[in-house]
Amino acid sequence: AMSVQPAGLPGNTVILLDLNYTLVANSELKRRQAGSYAEKIGAETYRAWLVEMMRGYTVALCTVRHVRYEAQTLERLLLQTGWRPDMALFNPDPNEHRGEVVKRAYLQDQLFPRFGFPDAQPYLAIESATATRAMYESFGILAVRQEACRAGLPSLARRGI
Repeated sequence: AMSVQPAGLPGNTVILLDLNYTLVANSELKRRQAGSYAEKIGAETYRAWLVEMMRGYTVALCTVRHVRYEAQTLERLLLQTGWRPDMALFNPDPNEHRGEVVKRAYLQDQLFPRFGFPDAQPYLAIESATATRAMYESFGILAVRQEACRAGLPSLARRGI
């Protein structure tokens, strides 16, 4: 069944979804775990309530995680939740770990050309990192932490979209 879409969030909204500390439920635990990064992904859990809330929307998973872990991550996500994002953007640059830099490139090089600019296309970013939320906001994109979505996805009404 389709989730009920909030009045202030248009059905064509593209959700820009952060992975670590947002979709991943056990990031804190994972950071303390021993083992390889691949082994840590194998123990990842995801916020099922957030997946349910996003059903019916176009979701672009935007992560600083290196592209070599893309297949494993998406397989794990599908196995754990029965869901996969409409688009997945993993980091091609092993030397750049700043979310606000990596994700700005995703916006400019891939997301805006595909979906349109925020003046005409509604976006919502669900993002853990303060600097990355500020970068999204600089483009006029509402950016919130996952905690702000517990009671429902926020309205874009204040954006005048």
